[in-house]
Amino acid sequence: MEKLRVYLIGRPFTIVTDCSALPSTFSKKHMVSRVARWWLRSLEFSFEIRHRPGTQMCHVDALSRNPAGEPEETECAAGLLVLANSFEERDWLCILQKQDSKIRDIVEILNKETKNTEEEKRVDREYEIRDGRLFKKDMDNVLWVVPKRARWQITKKWHDDIGHPALGKTLAKIKENFWWPRMRNYVKGYIGTCIECLYNKVPGGMRQNKLHSIDKIGIPFHTFHLDHLAPFVPSAMHLLLIVDWFTKVTMLKPVSNTTSIVTAKALEEIINLMGAPFSVITDRGTSFTGSAFKPFHCATF
Repeated sequence: MEKLRVYLIGRPFTIVTDCSALPSTFSKKHMVSRVARWWLRSLEFSFEIRHRPGTQMCHVDALSRNPAGEPEETECAAGLLVLANSFEERDWLCILQKQDSKIRDIVEILNKETKNTEEEKRVDREYEIRDGRLFKKDMDNVLWVVPKRARWQITKKWHDDIGHPALGKTLAKIKENFWWPRMRNYVKGYIGTCIECLYNKVPGGMRQNKLHSIDKIGIPFHTFHLDHLAPFVPSAMHLLLIVDWFTKVTMLKPVSNTTSIVTAKALEEIINLMGAPFSVITDRGTSFTGSAFKPFHCATF
């Protein structure tokens, strides 16, 4: 199928084989990884598999066992390769474009002599036909309009075949020549289900450390936990919540906002009332990381 791909793509065909297990292989609920890869590679083709006993396949066996001579090297080999690539890039997409109902509707609008509705005028502004192929206008460039059946193959070519780049690089390569609606979501979904990327790549961004417990000190008012509660009434939009780690004594301080200045003043009042704790535990909100709160980071009382 790979060798005859340029002839089979976009065309229904039948595979006749004497392997009785093959017709049911692709319908199994659980597949080994190797068979799953075969199945994924075959999704771009439209075919059915039929079983025929080996006794009725003598003609095929004879052809497969016919010894082939040494391959002849001719000057036209390179030309045939170029022709195959040219067919893959152009005629394959052209065939699938003609089979896509939405693309046919756009082509039908473009072929009209007069465009009366706003939708027809929009289509005329955004698309054009060249040599029977539909393109999307993009500034000074035109991009292939990729039919639905070809999107998987295009994405595979510019992701799997060039080293599994990330979303941004894959999109940039595809957008050089191709376009289809909601391309980013499609490519993102493809990369998100790429087995090789999921297995081998380390997720980017900040890495999460393992959670661990903090030793509790058995001394009252040794450690305070601080955070803000959601807004309540207009005069005191927030509450500063202070909990003693050991005794679980809870203190609430009404504050007008959650800025670091207001938070620092509220904490000073609590310290004057209850005494200074040895340590304070907070999240990394701006209330506790702002410049006004920084003196508490290394303060001694």
